[in-house]
Amino acid sequence: MNSIQLAEYRGYKNVMEFLVAEEVDRQLSKLPPKLAMYIRSLEVETYALNRLPSLYASSERGWRYQRMKAEKEFQKNIATGVRQAFSAVQADPIRCSNPLSSSEKDDSQENEESQTALQEIRDLLQQPDLSWTGAVEEIKKLVKEKNRSSRRAIWRPGTYGMNSIQSRPPGRQEDWNDPLYSQ
Repeated sequence: MNSIQLAEYRGYKNVMEFLVAEEVDRQLSKLPPKLAMYIRSLEVETYALNRLPSLYASSERGWRYQRMKAEKEFQKNIATGVRQAFSAVQADPIRCSNPLSSSEKDDSQENEESQTALQEIRDLLQQPDLSWTGAVEEIKKLVKEKNRSSRRAIWRPGTYGMNSIQSRPPGRQEDWNDPLYSQ
């Protein structure tokens, strides 16, 4: 679970992230298109956020309070921080920046799907406290047991003067005319 997912799981958000994103969009829309194409909004937001105070909220009431506080006390700082961020992170066409591997939305969806899959495995195995690591171990045990029980031992005359045992695939009936028995 990454830090963004952890924050959402714990139920808190930073009001400044939303206000900075809004300000970046506002200022970006005023730039000439040829310049705007060299600006990476995510880098501008990150730069500005690292220079502004955090205002976290964990409830709707707290969110409204923090938003009003930010708009009243920090709106000028937000606008100035974003302007400075645009200057600092204008993308150099030669410079290559590797963004983080996936978006918050993708991570959130992937986490939801993995939790659903784990819950299905817990239900199937009737083990409500099973973790992913435990699930893998349980599945390994089940596969080993299935492989052991799916092969029945049958007698086969040995080629070295001794009798030997050979496994027969499951579901296959004994056919005494089968070449398996005539060696």
